[in-house]
Amino acid sequence: MQIETDGKDLILTPQTNEDYYDLGSFVHKNCPYKLDMDSKKIKAMRINKENLLKILLGQTI
Repeated sequence: MQIETDGKDLILTPQTNEDYYDLGSFVHKNCPYKLDMDSKKIKAMRINKENLLKILLGQTI
């Protein structure tokens, strides 16, 4: 998984099949209102500071 920031958002970019699976599982667990995404089609995921804080606190976004 490649993890970058543009100074505002955290950008997760899957590199391997395992990364795609992990990111897909992450989306299904933490972003239940975004389930129309197919994990194999996720090119990158941007997470802003507020959503990152929610995830770290165990809340859904």
